[in-house]
Order: sequence, then structure tokens, then C-alpha cells
Amino acid sequence: MFKLPKKKYYLNRNKQELTFPQRLFISFILFIGLTFLSFIIVEKSIRPTIEEIALMETQKIGTSVINFAVTETLKDVDMNNVHEVLYDDNGKVQSYNFNPQQYNQILSKTITNAQTYIAMMEADEIPNMQFVNRDNNDSVPEIGLLYSIPLGHATGNAFLANLGPKIPIELTAIADVDIDFRKDIQTTGINNTMIIIALDLKVNAKIIIPFTTLENPVVTTIPFAMTFIPGEVPQYYSGSGGGGMIPALPSPSNEQNEQNGEELENFTPNDLLPNDTN
Repeated sequence: MFKLPKKKYYLNRNKQELTFPQRLFISFILFIGLTFLSFIIVEKSIRPTIEEIALMETQKIGTSVINFAVTETLKDVDMNNVHEVLYDDNGKVQSYNFNPQQYNQILSKTITNAQTYIAMMEADEIPNMQFVNRDNNDSVPEIGLLYSIPLGHATGNAFLANLGPKIPIELTAIADVDIDFRKDIQTTGINNTMIIIALDLKVNAKIIIPFTTLENPVVTTIPFAMTFIPGEVPQYYSGSGGGGMIPALPSPSNEQNEQNGEELENFTPNDLLPNDTN
């Protein structure tokens, strides 16, 4: 029976044969190198997907924090006490006062509710989100998120994207909130004023992934109170069309109204006939 000659491996040109430990060591080095190269290729292929997921999570965290904070604040605060309008004896608006205690209460409750929701996420107590169980004993609390990406994403082929074993990806999120009041005074019509009290909320959510940090703040404005204050119509008003002064017809006095009423009572159809000059 024909036998193949045994192939020998040499370490140098002097034909010094490689020993078994040397072969094993070289094979181990090649295996480690190829494995490391494979990890680099897979990581670069799925990194865009990881970044898209991270940006999506920042929006999700910010929106959830704002919705929870505003909803819980509206349950506990009476919005009718936010401002007070004082009228004079004639029923005209005399002054418009803001209630600073009510504003401080709204501000503090909104901040507290937002921080409560962030603490719930850090404690893995939000049912609609998939968290990582971890002990947050660090000085900066973190939110752990867990995702699984199929290995087929590394191929870049749409047909193979959902194939292969799933790679667990752990994302770490850090969130804080900034809240402030804003007053917007608008002039509408003739001598009328619209006052809008709004709450500016900004949630700074950061997602930490290996070798980079992605930040995508969520900013929104929630109007809390709107008040329309009508003013007196002036005697003269100049429009913006470039015309002259447009006088406003004065309302008749009480004496004129009584005199006109007496004339209407004494009126007869004969008064419409022409006077006889003959």
C-alpha cells in the first residue's frame, strides 16, 4: 500500500525539526490572532447598529421621564391657583398676579417625579424596558440596558441579518433632568394680552458603549397656564396699513338715551309728511 511521506517542519534553515510544544505554541498564537481579528471585524460591522439602538434609547428614556413627571405633577397640583386676576369696581382688570408658592411647588414636584422615574429605571422597576440586573453601588447611578443582536448583522447582508447566534449587548445609560419656567406674553387684537406660562424640560440622557459615549438630549415645552386679558378699546386706533387715525364712535350718554326715548314715544306717522308751507 502506498504511503505518503511524513512531512516535517523545521525551525530554521539548518533543518532543526520543530518539537511538539513549539508546534502547539505557534498554533495557539495563530488561533489567538485570528480570533482577535474576527472580533474586530464583527465589532466594526455591528457598531452602527449599536449606535442606532443607543440613540433610540436616549429618546425613549427622555420621553418616558418627561411624560411621567408631567402626568404625576398635574395630579397633585391645582392649576387654578397658579395666577390671580384682580378687578376694579367697574369689572375691569386691575392687576395680574403670579403665585410664587404655586410655581415653586410645581417646579419641585416635577423635578422630584422626574428623579423618581430615573431611580425606578436604575432599580430595574420599569416593566416595559429590558434591564440588566446589577448592583449600583457606584457614586454615579447607572441604568443598565440589555439587547441581543444576531451575528448575521456582521455580514452586512439584509438576507442574513437575522441569522446566527445572538450577541448580547449591554448598554449603560446615565440621565439627569433640567426644568425651568418660561413666561410668554403676546399681544392679540386691540389692547388684548395673552399670557402663557410654560415649563421647559430637558432630559440629558447619555448611553455609554465601549470606547465612546452618545448623548441625545430631549427638550420639550409644556404649557401649564394660559390667560387672556382683554383691554379697553381706545378712542383712536392707528392700524398698520399706513392709513390715518381711525376714530372710534363714542357711546351715547344716559341723557342722550333718555332724550331719544322720549322722541320715539311722541313720534307719529304724520311727522313723516312734508310740512304745509301755504
